[in-house]
Amino acid sequence: MDKVVLIMFVAGALSLIALVILKNLRFEVRVAEGSRALLFRYGKFVRQLEPGRFVAYGNGYTSRSVDMRAQSFAIGNQEIVTAEGIPVRLSAIVRFQPVDALAYSLSAYNANDELYLTVQIALRELIVGKSTEDLLAQRVEIGEGALDRLSDKVAEFGIKVLDVAIRDIVLGGELKRAMASKLQAHLEAQASLERARGEAATLRSLANTATAMQKNPALAQIRLLQAIESGKATVVVGDASLAALGK
Repeated sequence: MDKVVLIMFVAGALSLIALVILKNLRFEVRVAEGSRALLFRYGKFVRQLEPGRFVAYGNGYTSRSVDMRAQSFAIGNQEIVTAEGIPVRLSAIVRFQPVDALAYSLSAYNANDELYLTVQIALRELIVGKSTEDLLAQRVEIGEGALDRLSDKVAEFGIKVLDVAIRDIVLGGELKRAMASKLQAHLEAQASLERARGEAATLRSLANTATAMQKNPALAQIRLLQAIESGKATVVVGDASLAALGK
């Protein structure tokens, strides 16, 4: 009897020890939707884990979670010199998404910082040589050009750039006044041109009317009678006019 009890005790103790060992060797990872996990053992990459629950047994396991959702950041107060040598401040919004968890995590110390610097360089390359007017007028095209340039350059970081948009272009006080004066002068020139066109059209109409009356004097008498009948005009009739009417 004592031997049976002893055997049962030993078996229970061994089972308990086995459970403790297994518990200490058990490694569990829960990966949320929108994320991936990188599994390492003794610092060496083993596999990528999809959303869900993963269990492994053994020593040396570690994991690193990688958020694969779309992200964005702002690039602000970048001082750019235009073709005229005028400094302007530019800010942009960049939207991107990690598409390769392993490259995004291991290709650089901080892939987001690398992306930030790459966007800065791309924007500067696109803006160099542009005039202030072109810079203000082509902000959409500049963003699209930066997007095209970044597609290949950031692929090694496991990143896909979704959008680059120029948010603000800030001009200095003197440049603002100069641009406003130029715009005002342009608008005034347009208004003067329209007035000149109107006056030219009026003169052409009067010249055509005078030519027609000269060729056909009866038209002048008809016009005179229309003015008298309308009562909306003052008609001065001299001797020559009376003589013409009396004939």
